[in-house]
Amino acid sequence: MRPPTPFKLSLARFASSLAIPLILTTGSGCQSSSSVKEVSAPPPPAPAARIDSSSSEVSNIAAREVLRRQEALRNADQLAIRAQQLMEEGDYEEALEKYRAAMDQAP
Repeated sequence: MRPPTPFKLSLARFASSLAIPLILTTGSGCQSSSSVKEVSAPPPPAPAARIDSSSSEVSNIAAREVLRRQEALRNADQLAIRAQQLMEEGDYEEALEKYRAAMDQAP
């Protein structure tokens, strides 16, 4: 038996929120009643916890994230420059490694 498709799962969640049993057919098209299966949806996720923080804390977090991304971008640029130098020297394998490292560093 195949598992339900994502569409059928989201439809099942919607139906369960309305307290309506949802009947899905297994396989394709309409089939005999022996192939009909009732699907129950999982319970809805718990609401996210509220974060009580001042706007200055949020601003500090955002500023640190901006700095972290800027530093990662500088590191990625340095690796890309080094990779270009290695390409010009003919060390293609090391250049490829530096280019990959630069892509991993880039935000």
